[in-house]
Amino acid sequence: MMRPDIVVIGAGMIGASAALALARAGVSVTLIGPREPDDKATATGPFASHYDEGRITRIADPDPLWAGWAAESIACYPDIEAASGIRFHHPVGSVRVAPAGSPGLARARAAARALGAAVEEIDGRELAARCPAFATHEGVAVLWEAAPAGHVNPRRKVAALKVAALRAGARLIETEATAVATGPGGAEVALASGERVACGRVLVATGPHARDRRLVPVLPDLKPVGRTVVLFEVAADDPQFRAMPSFIVGLDPAAPDTSFYGVAPVPYPGGGLWLKAGNGCIDSPLPDGAAVRDWFQSGGSQEEARRIRAEVLTVFPALSAARWRTEPCALVETVSGRPFIGRVPGWERIGIALGCNGYAAKSCIALGRIAAGMICDDGWSGSQEAGPLRPVWAAP
Repeated sequence: MMRPDIVVIGAGMIGASAALALARAGVSVTLIGPREPDDKATATGPFASHYDEGRITRIADPDPLWAGWAAESIACYPDIEAASGIRFHHPVGSVRVAPAGSPGLARARAAARALGAAVEEIDGRELAARCPAFATHEGVAVLWEAAPAGHVNPRRKVAALKVAALRAGARLIETEATAVATGPGGAEVALASGERVACGRVLVATGPHARDRRLVPVLPDLKPVGRTVVLFEVAADDPQFRAMPSFIVGLDPAAPDTSFYGVAPVPYPGGGLWLKAGNGCIDSPLPDGAAVRDWFQSGGSQEEARRIRAEVLTVFPALSAARWRTEPCALVETVSGRPFIGRVPGWERIGIALGCNGYAAKSCIALGRIAAGMICDDGWSGSQEAGPLRPVWAAP
């Protein structure tokens, strides 16, 4: 096997985006990560968070950095769809609903407008008139972001990124990486298959499997957590849910920046159209790979599911009689609320791109581009772009 310059461990949204950026820059890159398990109940390997059918994509965000990364990523969608032949983007628009005067809404509006996004502010009555599925609520403001905001299919998005990367010259190994070692001449990645891949440097982008000393010898100060989403079945001929935007909704004036989120009804494996909704009220800590696997093989938190369902029905009362089910998800939180991208101290041939705080789906292409630059450029840590992404390392 030809020795690659870079091995990227983790073939999810960030890893696949980084592999594409590296390949297009002419860097020899191998992307390592297993395929989705055929049977989650019996799978023993790592799970990824992108095994899903719908994620919000939008520019409007209270944090200007996240807004900028999203804008950069969304601008790349047409090129990646064309390069791969895989459609994953559905530009149906997105709305953010909050009590009138919400500081978060004002910040999101300002960030979106600064980046040229097409946003307008309407009230609850106008929202219900445009989208009959939404109940009318008084005293709220709605930030309506037009296309290209909407939603993406994360499974198909990652598949498109992989195909585009392969066509640009990357190599893909669909198995689990089990260890990383470094030496004066480079690095070596051990695989579950028994194979070893020698390379120059390693970029670790393993999502909820971030805290694995076999891959990252100095652990970043990250918090992988399990979250629960609720899926509501919607009839294909229900006119209330046609052309529906993705949504983020917060109705509590005492906590104007708390919310639940969701994606318009889309097809899911097994049949039917399902509206997806979630929030962040209950964290289920995932301290290691076994905990991640157990979480993905569970049905999620029923307590959180009941809370989400109650919140959703206040906004979409037509779903009160709908069949519903739960699914587990996972994300990685950081103390900064932004990703950690940088080299591992004392192990300069290893870099990380971890901790997307649940925002990878909308911003992964920009973050992959940044991670690719970091792992190739020895002076990157002194750049202006590096500052907000500097990792915080856990105490030994």
